[in-house]
Amino acid sequence: MYSPEEYRELIVRAGVARSFEVSGLSEESVVKLEVALGIRLPIAYRNFLLGVGRRAGRYFMGTDMLAPDLIELREWARELFSECGISFPEQGIAFFMHQGYAVGFLMLGDGDDPPVYFYEEGAGAPIKKWNSFSDFFERTVAEEAL
Repeated sequence: MYSPEEYRELIVRAGVARSFEVSGLSEESVVKLEVALGIRLPIAYRNFLLGVGRRAGRYFMGTDMLAPDLIELREWARELFSECGISFPEQGIAFFMHQGYAVGFLMLGDGDDPPVYFYEEGAGAPIKKWNSFSDFFERTVAEEAL
């Protein structure tokens, strides 16, 4: 699991962003998000938001994953699942959506660095794609760096 500073450093070191292109949310902003969602976010994801939740260079460009879309992501995920005839998990926290047809989410209660689940429109059911949020971040930063 990474600290907010380590999330910033990894993106910059991988060449996905320059240091001035990376900024996190304030603690106050993260608390407001948690209040709006009525939850306490897992530590790994919380640190991600504190480190790079506002701007992250080319990381996941074209994908909704940073402020100001964070509150809407859960509703967008529910809509996608509903359109596909399945229910978004009650304990699910959507943290990225790509072009309205693919979503990544965490499950509340799965620990401080929870697995990441992925659903793509028409796939039938979500899959556990990454073993932890840290694993998701490492792998996707490496892919973006290519």
